[in-house]
Amino acid sequence: MTLAGRSMGMACYANGRQPRAAVQLDMHVIDAVQAGAFVEARCTVVRRTRSLVFMAGELVVGTRIVARANGVWKTLGKR
Repeated sequence: MTLAGRSMGMACYANGRQPRAAVQLDMHVIDAVQAGAFVEARCTVVRRTRSLVFMAGELVVGTRIVARANGVWKTLGKR
């Protein structure tokens, strides 16, 4: 779950270079992962409004999807 949240947050930040904070993260575990396996996060911006960014992500091992996540990030003011 941490991998999904951090990866989606980084992809969200890269899409606009503004600070954002997660307000919701839903995680669905699909399959087990063996210890030592390489897990890759694939993140997509689903929709972006002025104040919110809706994200979707998949955690994969090779071609096998092991988890899916959906989240919402709030755009914060510029620092």
